[in-house]
Amino acid sequence: MSIQPNPGATLWPAEWQGCRFTGTYIDFLGQPLAGTVTFTPSVPAVLAATSKRIAVGGPITVTLDDNGGIDVTLPATDDPQTQPVGWTYTVTEGVVSGRSYSLSAPMNTTVDLTSVVPVPTV
Repeated sequence: MSIQPNPGATLWPAEWQGCRFTGTYIDFLGQPLAGTVTFTPSVPAVLAATSKRIAVGGPITVTLDDNGGIDVTLPATDDPQTQPVGWTYTVTEGVVSGRSYSLSAPMNTTVDLTSVVPVPTV
């Protein structure tokens, strides 16, 4: 299965694969949270090798939907058709008691943030 980060964009490199991020944020009463989740690439730019296009990275902010959820597909960090390979995203939760952590985005996968975010122990 191939997941492309932005297949509707006419200039988007066809060979570039993506990673889908999902997750739902609620409070202790089960109510959906309002806020954002920001994904910031650890590299300033990525080159699509075949199409010779440079994607300049910057923070990508996703607003939580009415249910407190996100569903966004971003460029994969391990795509062999790009240079460099092996970079990460810093994920910043713009919600009450939000955290910040780094994640990779494996190509052609879905990453549910609820299964990978660090949870403090007591």
